[in-house]
Amino acid sequence: AIRKAVLESFGYSVHTATSGVEALEIAARTTLDAIVLDYRMPEMNGLELARALRLRLPAVPLIVLSGYAGRLPNEFTSMAAAFVTKGSHPSALREALEKVLGAAPDRRKHLQTVEKTVQRARENVELTHDLLEESKKAADRSVRSLAKCRKRRA
Repeated sequence: AIRKAVLESFGYSVHTATSGVEALEIAARTTLDAIVLDYRMPEMNGLELARALRLRLPAVPLIVLSGYAGRLPNEFTSMAAAFVTKGSHPSALREALEKVLGAAPDRRKHLQTVEKTVQRARENVELTHDLLEESKKAADRSVRSLAKCRKRRA
């Protein structure tokens, strides 16, 4: 869930599957730019899934996400465009995707939006500061004026 949220925050559309069979169903009905898969999964292992995906989607890069780095079949790892170790920082998967696909499709737009939002926030802080200073001066003037009125009455 964390990896999915990280990827979505960078503009990726993420589809998740709980098994190899479900992954094949998603691949059959969805246009995919890359596929992230593990070796150990229900109903079929990662090598079986990778073979099936290679037949159906030979140009789509596969990224292996696994905790079994040194213990995977060579055939499986040789099909991978990138490898990410489970337990690594969630951004490692994003970096692997960027490596095989280039920058995230909406990442530049996302970063520009963030930059504009930060700039607007800075401007709002400055404006708020200026308004507070003006309010403070007006309050000081009001207090002085009130003090003068009280002196005149006394």
